[in-house]
Amino acid sequence: MTTIPISQRQSIIVTERLTLRPLSLTDAPRIKELAGNPNVSKYTRSIPFPYRDGMAESWIKSTKALAASGRALSYALQLTKEKILIGSIGLIDIENSEAVLGFWIGERYWNRGYCTEATRAILEFAFNSLGLKRITAEHLTSNPASGEVMRKSGMSHIEKVRKECRIGEMGDIEVYEVMSQ
Repeated sequence: MTTIPISQRQSIIVTERLTLRPLSLTDAPRIKELAGNPNVSKYTRSIPFPYRDGMAESWIKSTKALAASGRALSYALQLTKEKILIGSIGLIDIENSEAVLGFWIGERYWNRGYCTEATRAILEFAFNSLGLKRITAEHLTSNPASGEVMRKSGMSHIEKVRKECRIGEMGDIEVYEVMSQ
């Protein structure tokens, strides 16, 4: 993994097949295309369906504000060779040397190891460059593939909880964590 600093906190992270870079408003049409897929939405806690016009732009702007505050870092997941955005990964609720990891990926890119590759890279960045000590992540119980990504990335399952998983809906959530070495 190579990191290329672009600001004090957010860097471009390059792995074998991926470039994790800051989101740009020019990514909005592609994000709407990928995140607007009902199969992507149903496996996440926060991507709405239908994904309406303007939502991608609003989300990208919010990620910029959160990055400026130091409370979150969101990245576009881009295939390096093809320069194609395939999803997003990020750290939110950065506070007291801890953060929460989240990711999503377009359906046509599932089961190719991209999320695991990106998760390993962002965890390494979080611990080695940001000095974080603990990262947690959650996934819907109905989405075991995300749990597999977390386990392959060195995270340990810590509990299953029932809580709001979408606005107004309760669901079962699996919680994982990893600590810095």
